[in-house]
Amino acid sequence: MLSNEKIKISLTVGQLGRDKLEKDNDNRNFIKFGKNIRGIATGSIIAALLAIYFSLMWNFFPAFYSVQPAIAKGLPTLAEVGLSSLSTGGSFDISVTGFNRGETTDIQIVSISFPNMTGNINFGDGNHNDGYIKVKNHNFSQSPLFVASGDTVGSRYSGGSETTAAKYPSVEFFSRPWKGNTGHHAQIEVSPASSDKFVIFVKTISLPHFGNLSHYPQNGLKDYQEEFVEIHSTYLKR
Repeated sequence: MLSNEKIKISLTVGQLGRDKLEKDNDNRNFIKFGKNIRGIATGSIIAALLAIYFSLMWNFFPAFYSVQPAIAKGLPTLAEVGLSSLSTGGSFDISVTGFNRGETTDIQIVSISFPNMTGNINFGDGNHNDGYIKVKNHNFSQSPLFVASGDTVGSRYSGGSETTAAKYPSVEFFSRPWKGNTGHHAQIEVSPASSDKFVIFVKTISLPHFGNLSHYPQNGLKDYQEEFVEIHSTYLKR
């Protein structure tokens, strides 16, 4: 028979084993509970973020973008291109009016080019051997720009990101900005060097350029810049 002391030791060891087992179970339950809490917290945070996102998407963003200014789109056209009769001195006048039927745009250009002429055509430069162009009056907001053969110019309505070399001279009139439903007019004197059929190309372009409605004409002959032009001509008989 076991002594009382041995029985007490056996009972104590048994009790310690049961206590350890219960403690292990408690620890496992606590860890599981912690994981559940973290999972619930993470899910709640994700749900809250999704709620905020969809609230912004359906309420804030539409209201925000609706009040942002849109990029204005001009609708350029040529309201008038007129050629006068040849004067006794061998020159004639060209009158051109460009018009913007759209919204106020950053820049609109009216270009008049002369495939029958060469060299520097600016009357103010004093070299008139190849003929000249003289600006008699205009109401554009910017000073006219003379382009000589060989100058680098923009092409394909790119606003200057694509370039080419000018094959013949031109004069460019432009306003910046160009208000909507507004026209600008220029009158120039042309004195060609030769007597023959004289051709003039005219076009107008709005920048930024958004497509066919941002230039005029919208079809027909293209010039060396790969841009459509309106063709006018006269016969020079001196």
